[in-house]
This record gives sequence, structure tokens and C-alpha cells, in this order.
Amino acid sequence: MPLERQFRSMRLLLFASLLGLASLCLPRASVAGWAVAPIRVDFSPQVRTETVSVANDGDAPVQFDVVAMAWTQDAAGQDAYTETTDLVFFPKYLAVPPKETRVIRVGIKAPAVGTEKCYRLFIREKPRSDTAAGTRVTILVNFGVPIFSRPAAVTPGGEITSLALQQGQLAIGVRNSGNVHVQLQQLSVTGTAAGGEELFRHDLKGWYLLAGSARTHAVAIPPEICPQLRRVAVTFAGDGLTLERSVETEAAACSR
Repeated sequence: MPLERQFRSMRLLLFASLLGLASLCLPRASVAGWAVAPIRVDFSPQVRTETVSVANDGDAPVQFDVVAMAWTQDAAGQDAYTETTDLVFFPKYLAVPPKETRVIRVGIKAPAVGTEKCYRLFIREKPRSDTAAGTRVTILVNFGVPIFSRPAAVTPGGEITSLALQQGQLAIGVRNSGNVHVQLQQLSVTGTAAGGEELFRHDLKGWYLLAGSARTHAVAIPPEICPQLRRVAVTFAGDGLTLERSVETEAAACSR
């Protein structure tokens, strides 16, 4: 097949994961011409049903598959998803005409007991069948709405378990010791010289840390700054929880 013809018939499917939007605490996430609201769902023993609206702001119909997955985090703090029957939702297929809104109804069969249970409701855009032939790039958006089922008694908690500078890399260990998730925000690393003046600052991207999960985050210190530092401090804040820790450093810890 000629190369030109191959390009004409090729479709590039780029699945953009927008899970980070949830950490912005926006009431409505709008991307690629369609929007989801709310961008997270909170269940409790008293609240076991909710609706999620999908609005099509574009000029063409949009179709979606809807899938519910149990959400956990592995030993490295990375997100993992598995099929679940804990949630009941309808519909599982969604077609939204231009400038209209459709609703997904979702509920949990049984509330969490002891430790919070976490899920994501994935709303996955399907390829359009009416796109004209020829060279084209199709961007398909995959949005996961976080769903949290909290127990009756909530005990938040967290700690910075380790903080060490080796070979110019600062390793920060964080653990969620509570029974509900922590949405870490306002994350910052600062490095100061012997006289206390700030020489380095790095703001980290926030993330969810689920109950019982731990994660190590690495921050590279610029080699021209690292030998001058004598103390590095880390601050995490979010969900009413503030974690702080600092460590003294030496130039030898900057050698790569």
C-alpha cells in the first residue's frame, strides 16, 4: 500500500487520562468539548446514590462507554484498577446530542465498614463513525470520576516516613496512616543555605494517597545549587492535614 494512502487511512487514537483534574477540586471538568459534573462522588452510610451529568458542549454527537472499577494503590503508591460489582450504575452506554446533557445514575450496594473503599467511574469517549475519510487525528478522552465510600467513623492520618538526599536526589516517603484517603495539595520542597536564605524551591503536583498506602517521591536538586544547601524542608497539606519534615544536608550528598 503506498505510504500516502496509509497516512490517509490512518487514525491515531490518543487516550488522554484526565484523572489529575479531580485533584483541582473543580465542580465541573470540561475537556474536548464535553464536561462532567461533579468530578468526584462521596458516599457514606447515609448517602448511597448519586448522579453524574455529562454535557456535550460541541456541535456533534458524542458517545461514551461507562465502566466502574475498584481503585487501589500498590506497594509503590501507583494506582491500580480492577473490575468490581460493588457499584450499580446506569446506563453503561451513553449518547449525548450536541448542546444537551445526559445523566448517569450510580449507587453503592453496601457502605464501607472500617476502611474507606475507593472506585473510579470511567467515562470513555468512543470514536465517531461519521468522520470524513482522509488524514485525521482523533483524540479520545478517558475521564475517571473518583468515588469514595466512607465508613461511619473517619480517622484521617498521615506522616512523612523518610527524607533523604543522596546523589543529588531527594527521596520523600509519605504514608497514609488513616482509614480514608488524603488529597495532598500545596506540596513544596525548600532548600536553604547555612545562613538560612532560601536557595531552592520546588512545588510538587498533588495526588491522592489512599488509606494505608505509601509512596516515595523523588525531587532532583540542581547540581549548581545542591552543594550549597545545608537544610531541606518538605511540607504537604491537604484535607485538613499538614505534614512537615526537614533534614540537614551536606555537599557530599550531592555527588552523582
